[in-house]
Amino acid sequence: MPRAAEATYSIVVVDTRTHRMAVGVASCVPLDTVAKVAGLVRGRGAFVTQSYLREAAHVEITRDLTEGQSASATLAAVTALTTDADRDLRQYAVLSLAGEAAAFTGPRALAYANHGTLRVDGLVVSVQGNVLSGSEVLTTMADVFAAANDDPIDRTMRAFEAPSMRSPRVGDARCLGSSRTARAATFDVMGDDPSEDLHVGVDEERAEPLPAVRTKLDAWRREHPVAMAPARDASAGGEPTSASPSPRESTGCGSSAAPAEGGALGLGAILGLATIVRRRRSRRLA
Repeated sequence: MPRAAEATYSIVVVDTRTHRMAVGVASCVPLDTVAKVAGLVRGRGAFVTQSYLREAAHVEITRDLTEGQSASATLAAVTALTTDADRDLRQYAVLSLAGEAAAFTGPRALAYANHGTLRVDGLVVSVQGNVLSGSEVLTTMADVFAAANDDPIDRTMRAFEAPSMRSPRVGDARCLGSSRTARAATFDVMGDDPSEDLHVGVDEERAEPLPAVRTKLDAWRREHPVAMAPARDASAGGEPTSASPSPRESTGCGSSAAPAEGGALGLGAILGLATIVRRRRSRRLA
């Protein structure tokens, strides 16, 4: 059996027009583990590898994106049974700067686990999580992102910190007993210009880590005021569009790729319709 679950909730955003990407990850495990979840490949795309984290998957996805593989092909390769006999434990999201999103939540990822993708204002977004307090963690991030109208970096951070700002808080189910949503968090930004890259990592033994991430991001933004300017999707007339994740089967396994354009229905509502809550015997987690 692989080691215990090592990642919880995350948001991945790529701007297809500016080629800039942002990834936020939060979990109730130490920073040295959380820091292994996010991946960004300059000029290609961004991804997360989480839930019973298999470190080799990070290398494989980076290689495939670097070689120009599509998001869906990259996801298919890393979730093939010939590649990973324990794929049903994993959770992935792969977004390309070509505008494709592919996500996977295995049926054995610990509940509550789910994912969803959307397009809005020229941005492609994926939210996902496992060992969560409930579906509201993902719907909160998705709804806040869809409703915001500021710079995409700030928009991503606003959605990322939203679960910790709810009352009551929602997030990693393992941390809520100590009245916080996570123990450690990372936030990464990458663009075509390496001088505009950012990596923030925060590990708090007893406090909520998201405020410290926000403080570090705000300090960086003061030095990079136009690092990720808003982009409007001309093909959609600048109006937000969203895409539903594939319907979840009774196993709880879900995968979605290349989200289709749709109406302006919020992803929170879509996730609510597409979700299956899976109850399992509680397990001891790392």
